[in-house]
Amino acid sequence: MSFSREQYAAAAETLGCEPEMIEAVCEKEVSGKQAFFTQGGRRIPKILYERHKFWELLEERGLNPRQLLASTPDMADVLAPSPYKRYGRYIAQYERRNKAITVDREAAFGACSYASFQIMGYHFASCGYPSAEAFAEAMENTDNHLPAFVAFIKDQGFAKYLQQRDFEGFAKHYNGASYWKKGYHIELARIYQRILARNLPKHDSAVIAAVKSATVQRAGAAVAAAAAPAAPLALDMGSVNGLIQQLQGIADSGNGVINTVQALHQQAEAVSGQLGFVANWLPWLSGGWTLLLLVMFALVVRRYLHDRGYVA
Repeated sequence: MSFSREQYAAAAETLGCEPEMIEAVCEKEVSGKQAFFTQGGRRIPKILYERHKFWELLEERGLNPRQLLASTPDMADVLAPSPYKRYGRYIAQYERRNKAITVDREAAFGACSYASFQIMGYHFASCGYPSAEAFAEAMENTDNHLPAFVAFIKDQGFAKYLQQRDFEGFAKHYNGASYWKKGYHIELARIYQRILARNLPKHDSAVIAAVKSATVQRAGAAVAAAAAPAAPLALDMGSVNGLIQQLQGIADSGNGVINTVQALHQQAEAVSGQLGFVANWLPWLSGGWTLLLLVMFALVVRRYLHDRGYVA
């Protein structure tokens, strides 16, 4: 958790919303729940450099980014009309910003989003700072993150979306018009629900909590039902013909798996005459199916314990 519950409560009182809404925004924006990463023993704020925002800011400042790019092709990594598809390492963001600074210092600082709430630098005035560079420097101190967020939300008029738990409205205005492409609003709502669950009273033992969970129990029952037909496949696999007979038997008795089994049956017949090692890898495949189901069940348990706050 980036901030204490008391800090979230104080910010929420100012904005007139639930503390969990602000905490959800912070958790959504910051990967790993931490606004900093470590490089060379130093604690550095996480930023994302946006090359298309640098392009727009240069235009606003009377510069011609297209002409600049044509004359300096190696600027393509930090200057383009389109967003990045992949951002890469955290330290790479600083390397890009440093390169952009050689063109225009203020635009370079403005083209990055910063720290716990990933607010863009060009919103410096809404956050109460005289320049994008001053805002970037302030974000090196965690104590400035929540006040900057509160000031930004109030200035932009976004508090109503937090107050009404309007995840889609907030996502559209905070994340941008393309929020729906990656399901920002859906993920934000899920994080909010998880935070509520995490703050509920819970059993001291994670194991007992998982065993008593209706979600885990339903997942276990589903895995057991799905794995049962596959269990015989791992036994007595001396020949491909025996495998085919067992697959056909399952197809005859299990309506839920008949299409899959028939496909396997046809594949086995097609290759059995040509590949002598089929008898060796198909039993492994059947055992692997059961193992896959168990891994999926383990992931459900892990997700439950994570959502309830037992594991990070």
